[in-house]
Order: sequence, then structure tokens, then C-alpha cells
Amino acid sequence: MLLPARVLDAETPNLSEPQELHDMLAERFKTWTQECKDEGLREGRQQGRD
Repeated sequence: MLLPARVLDAETPNLSEPQELHDMLAERFKTWTQECKDEGLREGRQQGRD
């Protein structure tokens, strides 16, 4: 699995339960997805101005 470079710098909490890990990753993937969409929109708008 490939992860964004920012993942490598992310703080990893000490999780003892598989469900905790699953929940944490699910939330982070939602956040990363939204961040990528927002970044794409910004880049598209900038290119439209150029």
C-alpha cells in the first residue's frame, strides 16, 4: 500500500486493540481524502487563472 509522504511524519498513537487501529485509520483516510480533493481544487483554480 502506498501512503502519502505526510503519513511518514504523522504521530502514531500506541493502540492496543485492532478496532482502535481500524477506527483511527478510517478517520485519517477520510481526512487525507478530503485534503487531496481540496488541494486538487486549489490547483485547478490556479491553473484556470494562469
